Amino acid sequence: MLRNIILAIVLVALSGCDTSLNMSVSSGTIDNSYIEEPLSGIEEKYENALTRSNLAVEYMISDNYSSMYQELFDENLRSMVTENDFVAKLSEIKFLVGNIEEYKKMQWAFFPKEESGIDYLHSIKLVKHEKSFVKYTFVFLDDEEYGKIVGVNIIPVKSTSLLGQ
Repeated sequence: MLRNIILAIVLVALSGCDTSLNMSVSSGTIDNSYIEEPLSGIEEKYENALTRSNLAVEYMISDNYSSMYQELFDENLRSMVTENDFVAKLSEIKFLVGNIEEYKKMQWAFFPKEESGIDYLHSIKLVKHEKSFVKYTFVFLDDEEYGKIVGVNIIPVKSTSLLGQ
């Protein structure tokens, strides 16, 4: 059932992708992305995206989905998905993979992408739940502020490697 749901809660329609990953950066190794490393060099500019992504995970840990929705999601995203639908989807995910057991605040991966002429930053957090790891991708406008989430993609994964997932 977990595989069936590939919980791509793509809360924003990002279609017709012209994707470039040549500027992607991440903590950890190719085989294990669930490793903490401080931001340094080029990735320091993504500090606010990491902070906002961690805040989203903290809201999920405390079951405070309403604050996550109201404070972190941009207006367009909130107009596309209701708070009730969002809360129901996160409750479904929790039912399938269990409670969050842990996450690493300084585990990160950032993938800038251009899609339909708009620059986005995908901020990825691997989060350990009771039954599996989950890859949370929080999408921000690549405006160097990374203040509001414009999309979310949630996928249970089998390993801590981001390659091929």
